[in-house]
Order: sequence, then C-alpha cells, then structure tokens
Amino acid sequence: MQMQGIGTELYGRSLNAFQLKITSLYDQNVLIIYMIFFQCSL
Repeated sequence: MQMQGIGTELYGRSLNAFQLKITSLYDQNVLIIYMIFFQCSL
C-alpha cells in the first residue's frame, strides 16, 4: 500500500512537470508567432 502511494505521487509530479513544460513551449511559440506577425505588420 505504501509503495502504491509513492508511485501515485511520483506519477502526479511527473505529469505536473510535463504540463509545465508544455505550457512554456506553448508560450514560446505564441511569442515567436506574435513577433513575426508584429514585424510583418510594420
């Protein structure tokens, strides 16, 4: 029972880190697209 709890916690943490990584990647892409769009509109 103890091991299962540790496994669940580790799984939750890795899922959390994965979501954070996705979010930062998404933010970078939006920033790049915004910069390109801004340069094109000048």
